[in-house]
Amino acid sequence: MSEEMKRELSSLKDDVSVLRTDVSVLKTDVSVLKTDVSVLKTDVSVLKTDVSVLKTDVSVLKTDVNVLKTDVSVLKTDVGGIKSDVGNLTSLARNTAKALSCLIGDIAEMKRDMKRDMCTKADFSTLVTRMDGFADMLQDSRWDWGKQKVRLDEHEKRITILEAKRA
Repeated sequence: MSEEMKRELSSLKDDVSVLRTDVSVLKTDVSVLKTDVSVLKTDVSVLKTDVSVLKTDVSVLKTDVNVLKTDVSVLKTDVGGIKSDVGNLTSLARNTAKALSCLIGDIAEMKRDMKRDMCTKADFSTLVTRMDGFADMLQDSRWDWGKQKVRLDEHEKRITILEAKRA
């Protein structure tokens, strides 16, 4: 063999050696790529599960929002009823005050008449009965006002909570 052929053969051997090294590196790269693809498949599966969970959460959130809207509507109705009740109580308080002022005048007149005419036991009993009736009426109106005040306070708390949730 000639010298030139030997050089070419040696060069070819070197090239084959480089190619073998390159093939080995490529095999390693392919193995790494297979592992990466497997990890990506797992990640995609996890993402699918996460998306499904998120869809369920959004659905639950939509349901909660609808329930909240219904609660706000009911609360608005309740507030309207309370406003009406407060108006009625205000009217009742005014009527009670008017009746009280009339009764005060009547009582003062009765006292004058008693001093002047020295009323009988029956007259005095009638006066006491009327005064007791008025006191009962006043106590009943105070009781009604107290009940309405408690309801009004409860509705105001609920409104505050709903407004805070809405914000």
